[in-house]
Amino acid sequence: MKGAWKILLVLVLLGGAAFLLRPGHRGNDGEDNAKVWFYDQSTRTLYPAPRNAIPPDTTRGTTNAPGVRAVVVAFHGEENNPKKRKIAYLETYGPELKNLLDRVQAAQRAKTPFEGKIPDRDGSFVRENTLVRRIDEPQWSASSTEEGRKIMIEWQEWVGPDGKPPVVCLP
Repeated sequence: MKGAWKILLVLVLLGGAAFLLRPGHRGNDGEDNAKVWFYDQSTRTLYPAPRNAIPPDTTRGTTNAPGVRAVVVAFHGEENNPKKRKIAYLETYGPELKNLLDRVQAAQRAKTPFEGKIPDRDGSFVRENTLVRRIDEPQWSASSTEEGRKIMIEWQEWVGPDGKPPVVCLP
């Protein structure tokens, strides 16, 4: 069962990249208004961002502490209570992946085909350039490393009052 959770989590994490890397996507699939949580590292606050926002988000925070994607969880029945939500971990992209995704998005906005090479969303390039960290630790780890994988799944071991793990919360 834990193996299935790990696979599911990796698929969810790479969903943002997959959304952007999907050939022929033009942004008209009904998800234009979907939101995800981002974390302003300078003010240490959550804010909603479009699902296709690419971290780091330099429109929030500072150059040294830009906004990054936050995986936010809560226990069943507490999802709508901001005081009960908890940041499971933070996620951002390395410069090479961010640049690639920015160029893919620019092509989509221009309604032109992306001419560059698109890496496999499950491949090593995406995993090595997706960085994760715990909210209370400064060090980022590639999602492809043992530490990165641990960071991405450890929240599933947390147990709520009902004995169940938390669920992912969206804005």
